[in-house]
Amino acid sequence: MLLNTLRLKLSDWLRRSETTGPVIVAVIIGVCTGFAAVALRWSVDYVQAMLQEGLGGRISGVCESLHPWLGLLWPVPVVALGGLVVGLISRYLAKETRGHGVPEVMAAVARSGGRIRARVAAVKLVSAAVTIGSGGSAGREGPIVQIGASCGSALAQWLRLSDRMIILCVACGAAGGISATFN
Repeated sequence: MLLNTLRLKLSDWLRRSETTGPVIVAVIIGVCTGFAAVALRWSVDYVQAMLQEGLGGRISGVCESLHPWLGLLWPVPVVALGGLVVGLISRYLAKETRGHGVPEVMAAVARSGGRIRARVAAVKLVSAAVTIGSGGSAGREGPIVQIGASCGSALAQWLRLSDRMIILCVACGAAGGISATFN
């Protein structure tokens, strides 16, 4: 009840303000996206330590005990496991997370006025962390654009802002993600 009242008052104030409101919303989106970029970095490091060093080290030891040349093949099952996990996550939790991130954001702006489900941010963070951390060939730039755009879209939809403001919030989230990932 209190959260709904806060949302309505904030949304009403943002609609009346032509300059201050969008700037405040952009700052909030930038801060949220910055935290998401830090969470992505930490998640990648954690998954990398868990899969490549932990699981990969065990697989390497077993393979080397069988034959010295087999020790070089340990990345194959680790990357395959990461791909399997990401495939299942994206299939069952949010199909929008498939792909690099930037084309999906552009498609969401073109097709649905920038409306991106809020869960896309969380699912993309986890799937990107598993992909990159397991050794898959991907970077942080595309996923953080989609995560930031999803944060911006979710906030704008929660505040029930206009279509124009939703697209602006998506752009703020994408820009915040790019700037956060490049420090």
